[in-house]
Amino acid sequence: MPVMPTELDFVAEYSRCENEVYRFILSLVPHRPDADELMQETAKTLWTKYFQANESIRSFKPWACQIAFYEVLRYRKSKARERMSFSHDVVEQLATVRDQHEEVLIERRPTP
Repeated sequence: MPVMPTELDFVAEYSRCENEVYRFILSLVPHRPDADELMQETAKTLWTKYFQANESIRSFKPWACQIAFYEVLRYRKSKARERMSFSHDVVEQLATVRDQHEEVLIERRPTP
């Protein structure tokens, strides 16, 4: 029967590679505060998954870096979405400009 990992097992494994995982994250994001946030998210995910998948973890550090990589991908996806959204003021300005140029837009509209 396999031995269930303990919280101390996790802390020992995590402590051995924490700095390397952090440097890995820093190599993928431009700002230290973002890396700090990602490290926290990575640590939470590692904690949760460690007890679920312990038997399938062959080497903690590569596994931790893989988890960190997916956290970075999730972060980059959310940041890309944020850039795509306009503030309320920008939307109002776009609407105003559109209204001011409505006649020109109607003239340029292709006829069916």
